[in-house]
Amino acid sequence: SILFTSCKSRKPPVLSGDEPVAVTDFIDFFQPLGLSYQVGDTLLDKKEKDSLLISYKNFTSLVPDTVLTKVFGKGVKPKIYALGKAQVSKAETYLLVKAGTAARKALILLIFDAKEKFIASMPVLVPDSRKETAQSFILDKRFAITRSIQRKNADGSLSEGKDVYVLN
Repeated sequence: SILFTSCKSRKPPVLSGDEPVAVTDFIDFFQPLGLSYQVGDTLLDKKEKDSLLISYKNFTSLVPDTVLTKVFGKGVKPKIYALGKAQVSKAETYLLVKAGTAARKALILLIFDAKEKFIASMPVLVPDSRKETAQSFILDKRFAITRSIQRKNADGSLSEGKDVYVLN
């Protein structure tokens, strides 16, 4: 006699709709990032795939809406896209989301602890409207977060400001 068994493969979560989503599925939705991960503000102008879209309702059910209102203001519902994740073994998970409206775009880092509880966020790229500035962001292998702003001065010289953060 022959025995047939089947394994139910888990469908990847869909976050773009209004179906409630568990925090584990939310985190699993993000693809792993290679570290050191470095990106410039030009990434914010790139069109993302609709498959990476996270509905405002799903996002704010797991992440405080103040994360978005700090950047976009009250009552604004930007489009939110999952860009990637980096995990510290047996510790926190860093998620990178791109959020934007026609008027404003931002790259936001979300941090969840080992128990998948939201603990912190930080807008890592929020471009200004000045053509002479360029921003970049790095998440390195030690999970240090580096934000840089370069400005081209009127005399052709460059000025750079750099901030480095670590989760404490």
